[in-house]
Amino acid sequence: MTLSLVAAFALMQTTTPAPQKDILVLGKRTAAALSTCIERKCPTEDDVRLSIAHAESQFAEGKYADARTTLQQSILRNRDAASRLPRHVAALYEAYSNVSLHYGDMDDYRRAAANQARILRANLPNDAADVQLLELLLGDTWLKLGNLLQADRNYQSAERGFRKRGLHKLEALTALRRAGLSVAQGQAAEAQGMVRKVNNGPAGDDPAVRTLSAVITARIGILRGDDAAVDQLLATLRTDAAAPPMLLDEPGGLARVNPLTGC
Repeated sequence: MTLSLVAAFALMQTTTPAPQKDILVLGKRTAAALSTCIERKCPTEDDVRLSIAHAESQFAEGKYADARTTLQQSILRNRDAASRLPRHVAALYEAYSNVSLHYGDMDDYRRAAANQARILRANLPNDAADVQLLELLLGDTWLKLGNLLQADRNYQSAERGFRKRGLHKLEALTALRRAGLSVAQGQAAEAQGMVRKVNNGPAGDDPAVRTLSAVITARIGILRGDDAAVDQLLATLRTDAAAPPMLLDEPGGLARVNPLTGC
């Protein structure tokens, strides 16, 4: 699981699932490293990195409550550094929001996502990539909370911002998120119009955009009862061996697409 989109540097990731024994060993190592860091009052940068790494290992062991506690305690230790290290502190809140989501505490999930956005907006310039992505990420948050109307509002705002800045790929991926929302609400014609506009737009030939567009098109076909929709999608994706796997029947699946890569 990726705990932080904004601060990927803070994660310890593997390309394949680690055996349970390795996960337990990693957990012990990250616990010891974090404990030593806290005892010697290490810099915020190290505290955040080790806290997120240890929370990730706890999460991998299924210890969701412990992972939340690890992140809560790090937030308490480091939140006063937000003006100096906004990305680090925001990464803690993002990690905490994601763990809370899997733990099932939707109120904490929403509050942590809001705090992440507040810190980045207050302490970074408007043209920073982190800030430019906020409306999109907030849309994803509302989508996971089941508030499709608010999600669409954030996506529309993000889409306008990306268009204004000439970030056509992000504009297209955001528009396809909105098309996915329309499918989820049974609005096939509206969704098809959004997909058509993206396909004819300046980012229509981007591989990530083409892939997501094909997925949304298949979901529109399924909504309309087109039995050949999935076969058509598979035929499209076979031309791109690197295309990421996506679920066709889950509206929230769109929120798992990395807004920078489309994967």
